[in-house]
Amino acid sequence: MPIPNRTAILGVVLAGGDARRLRAGNAAISNKCFVRLAGKPLLDHVLERVHDQVGGLVLNANGATSQFAQWNLTVIPDLPLLPDGEKAGPMAGLLAGLEHALRLDNFTHIATFPCDTPCLPRNLVACLAETLLAKDADYAIAGSGAREHPVVGLWPLALAEPLARRFGEGLRAVYRLENDFKKAVAEFPDDGMDPFFNINEMKDLESLETSIRSGQCKAGLSHA
Repeated sequence: MPIPNRTAILGVVLAGGDARRLRAGNAAISNKCFVRLAGKPLLDHVLERVHDQVGGLVLNANGATSQFAQWNLTVIPDLPLLPDGEKAGPMAGLLAGLEHALRLDNFTHIATFPCDTPCLPRNLVACLAETLLAKDADYAIAGSGAREHPVVGLWPLALAEPLARRFGEGLRAVYRLENDFKKAVAEFPDDGMDPFFNINEMKDLESLETSIRSGQCKAGLSHA
């Protein structure tokens, strides 16, 4: 199987992140992707990092799509809440992205990016694709240091049906997919700054602001 061409990969930004812990520091925050870092929303940083790495971009989000109007991107809804009130989390976004890409005909894979990770590598998708091929795996995710990042991944559309089946059987955690499918991990150096550093609390945001000022993370800058 050849390495998928960039134009055959649909980027899916998971933009429905709950800002519950961030709201503890600012009650006005409703969604992580709208939190401002270095003068602009986290979502802007992520889009700038990945838009040249894929053949198209969509947002996966909950709630009113009108809140994303300024980005002029297709917003695909998350799966509805489960009957018992359980939230499906990133797995729902992954499945929604796969199903959406299948309807478009011109994509073979999707790449998923969380909206709260503004320092993503600019060679992320290429490295995921190379690792997927080299390891002859079912899917590839990113790793840095001793950590894996299961929501940052490259997923062939052929996984749509088996993943939906496992979801129907109760699978909710993306990281547990490794129990049913062959996983490959593309390792990235952190060079003193983890490129997959994500924003969960106000202290994370403040820490990243400091890193940007010191030049450790050139979030959103074209030369990073």
